[in-house]
Amino acid sequence: MDIIDRAQRLEEAERDNMIRKTVKTPDRAGTADCIDCEDIIPKARRDSVPHAMRCVDCQSLHERGL
Repeated sequence: MDIIDRAQRLEEAERDNMIRKTVKTPDRAGTADCIDCEDIIPKARRDSVPHAMRCVDCQSLHERGL
């Protein structure tokens, strides 16, 4: 297994873990909380990126490795 395979497996594991952490509750049907800051992910973001698990600010920090 090379480094690319390991990176892909780590990414898949992280994605699976984030999906499990995503909180959806009946009283807020159709909404989701950011897995980092736990604020509600705005509807506009969820509409444009349905699988989003982070708000824009947290996603930006995550992509920069912060």
